[in-house]
Amino acid sequence: MTTASANRKGKVIRRSKRYKAAAAAAGAARAVSIAEASTRVLALCAAGKTSDARAAAQDFLAKYPRSPSAPRIRASCGAPAP
Repeated sequence: MTTASANRKGKVIRRSKRYKAAAAAAGAARAVSIAEASTRVLALCAAGKTSDARAAAQDFLAKYPRSPSAPRIRASCGAPAP
């Protein structure tokens, strides 16, 4: 193996590691965003702010329709009117 070939392989490995780290951070950030948004809807319900909860729920469901939290949001006071 030539030095140039070894250098290229090293660069590829380093880039791959950086990509994996960035992807993991992005996934964690998305999970936090989902948790914060769903908690906001439920907190607004608990505070009796139904119209605000509906607006937040609508936003949540538009952004995260397949989230594991979506059924709970749909069952909350913020659920869209039928």
